[in-house]
Amino acid sequence: MTPVIRQVLVTAILASIMLGAAYRVWRSGIPSSKIAVAQTTAVKSRNDGLRAWGDARPEAPAMHLVVDCATRHRRIHIHDLGTEARYLEWAAGSSVTEMPQVMGTGTWEPDGSGGSRHYRFPRDASIYEMYVPALCSGKDDNCEPHLTVTEGKRVLADEVCRHINPGDP
Repeated sequence: MTPVIRQVLVTAILASIMLGAAYRVWRSGIPSSKIAVAQTTAVKSRNDGLRAWGDARPEAPAMHLVVDCATRHRRIHIHDLGTEARYLEWAAGSSVTEMPQVMGTGTWEPDGSGGSRHYRFPRDASIYEMYVPALCSGKDDNCEPHLTVTEGKRVLADEVCRHINPGDP
């Protein structure tokens, strides 16, 4: 193999590794500043024995989808990232493969001993709060997550969020 062909192959491999990793990092919710650090590390380490990421590769947090629901106006995902939670929102009827309209991280706290949770996501002047009951009577809207969006003392949205069945768009 000639040195030119070897260099072209190495460059192509590094480019595909960086793009694939950047996509996985974007999907995991890691801020773009960390992606830039990882890409810079990849380029700098290219001359150090063909290491693609070096030692500074950001690790994606373990995430679990805990809420997948929809209101009349929005589709919502909440991911449990361990010590914090991530909120993603799309307009109703949009595909979850598109870029979310609203994204943010926040906190969660247990509500009682039955497994219910209360999520809180500050965003600019608004606060998105989601109550997710675990135990319920099965009547009315008691078993569904409930979303409240406030700005100061003004309530912008107060909606029941219907669970989405697996496989729904």
